[in-house]
Amino acid sequence: MSLPLYAESKEMDFEVAVEEFTEATIETKPIDFADPTAAYSSVQLGYTSEGLDAGFGYARSLNDNWAGLIFAQSLDSFDAYRFRAAALSTNFGSGIMADYLYDDKNDVHTVVLNALQVLPLHERLLIAPVLGAGIITGEGLNDYVPIAMAQVYSVFKFNDELSMMIAPIYTTS
Repeated sequence: MSLPLYAESKEMDFEVAVEEFTEATIETKPIDFADPTAAYSSVQLGYTSEGLDAGFGYARSLNDNWAGLIFAQSLDSFDAYRFRAAALSTNFGSGIMADYLYDDKNDVHTVVLNALQVLPLHERLLIAPVLGAGIITGEGLNDYVPIAMAQVYSVFKFNDELSMMIAPIYTTS
């Protein structure tokens, strides 16, 4: 036994259907790469004098004001590995990041917790001080070695498409 249900037939061509589906399911926003708190998914591939580097990052909104980021990276042709996790405030311009680096060749572990705050000085100039503290340990070390760092991201935007970043860093252990 079957009961007839109300159905409405609507003709739609394929291009219109794809356009409506894309607009409904994929939200894209331009990424401001000059913003130190911008969180975006990425794939990295590079080559340095130490060897091949490869990485993958995944970012997502945690709520209206915070974004999360996880990043895994292989450095020096798979002799070192880095894992990062960050929470970044798009509202306050601040963030925290945990960074773990394992050097397989020397059996050294480094763990650092960083905090940053964006300070806009002008509509085209911002600085973002970063402070970090952590430890280094490894088979060849007798004890944990404390490590501290200070870094200042300085970003100058020439226009919406072109910017320059200078990021001096000081590290002590």
